[in-house]
Amino acid sequence: MNSNYNANNNGELTAYDFGKIGVTETSHRPEISLWLDSYSDLFSDFDPRPYSQRALSHDFLEELRRATFEIGMESFKLSLLIPTTLRKTTEENIIKRRLNDHFNKHAALQNKERRKVVLSGFGMIFFGVLLMAGATIIFHNYRENWIYSLLIPLLEPAGWFMVWEGMYLAIFVNRSQRPELSFYQKVSAAEVKFGSY
Repeated sequence: MNSNYNANNNGELTAYDFGKIGVTETSHRPEISLWLDSYSDLFSDFDPRPYSQRALSHDFLEELRRATFEIGMESFKLSLLIPTTLRKTTEENIIKRRLNDHFNKHAALQNKERRKVVLSGFGMIFFGVLLMAGATIIFHNYRENWIYSLLIPLLEPAGWFMVWEGMYLAIFVNRSQRPELSFYQKVSAAEVKFGSY
């Protein structure tokens, strides 16, 4: 990664440069600029569908992910720079909608997955506590009955397992999903615009 700290023509400070990507600090909010050879740079080479349905390029998403990491949780503008001779307003509007649809869809999917993991974790914790409570009740009230007493060595370890596994899901797996959710939340809120170079 090459770092640049040069003022551009507008007097804005270019903080970072990722080859074709620059993150510009302005007085209002950061702007991520991508230099594209054509509109196709945004999309997968293996997907022949029109821009309105086409899958986004893995390279584009990875570079965008790297650039958004540098600006933290701030909202930003995404500026897509295309050669002047190749610009078409109708295609740009379609691409903007496609980008917004993709980012919003994945933000919603990541949020849903995170909620599912957290709920599963707390559900396992609750069920584990119930198992341990059952083992305790049996120990104090029914330990003379050998059939009930056989349940204690089954319920207690199962209860501890459920509690620890639930805590792992609710805390550690949930935490590991946050960067991806944060990325899609940021890009779904970004203002996308096209420019020329």
